[in-house]
Amino acid sequence: MAFKSSSTPYWGMSVDIECLMLADGVNPKKRVPAGSGAVRLNTGEVRGLGLLVGKNPTQTNKYHGEVWWKNKNFPKNIKKTLRDLGVKDILVRIEGL
Repeated sequence: MAFKSSSTPYWGMSVDIECLMLADGVNPKKRVPAGSGAVRLNTGEVRGLGLLVGKNPTQTNKYHGEVWWKNKNFPKNIKKTLRDLGVKDILVRIEGL
């Protein structure tokens, strides 16, 4: 799983909010670009790490959200924990990984 600070001044990690997609009848798996992978993170577990999670819709993606940390970069231990949480529920796997 790659982690890169957002280009916004809030240093977030972009996510799509699954419950909003499901409410609109959108299949989250179909929104993952070909050749990409996705994992499902539990909001409660992410917030339990001291991170903030919220909606942040864009002009092209009404399901867009962010996971925010209080500083520019997510600490290594937070990145590792997020990776481990995501591995529990892989939404779309990239073959060979």
